[in-house]
Amino acid sequence: MQAVLFAEAALRERVAFGATPSFRAVLGLALVAYAAVVYPIVGALLGHSYPRAATFGVTPCPTAIFTFGMLLLSKGPVPVRLLVIPFLWSLVGVSAALQLGIREDLGLVVAGVAGVALLARRQPRPAPG
Repeated sequence: MQAVLFAEAALRERVAFGATPSFRAVLGLALVAYAAVVYPIVGALLGHSYPRAATFGVTPCPTAIFTFGMLLLSKGPVPVRLLVIPFLWSLVGVSAALQLGIREDLGLVVAGVAGVALLARRQPRPAPG
């Protein structure tokens, strides 16, 4: 479903990528690096080995973190509908992290809260009327 939403946003040119130097861009790059590189390393160190290890692009938790990172690297407002699925998954993933001991999923808290907070601030304001 998220892929369909991204494709629709891209076709209608509602999302453009190209970060400018900012805290948002630094956090976006950090989340992308965490999802793609650090997450599997932390998982391996905690005993989650292949093929049971959660990996970016295959399982939803690191993919949600990566999604927030990419959205933070976008220019202009991000349609709210692109935030819904990754944010809901960040809530689900955090409960799994706490209940199942998947500590690498704690990055979902940072990604979900910071991602939504920073991206919601970029929404266009309605004209006073």
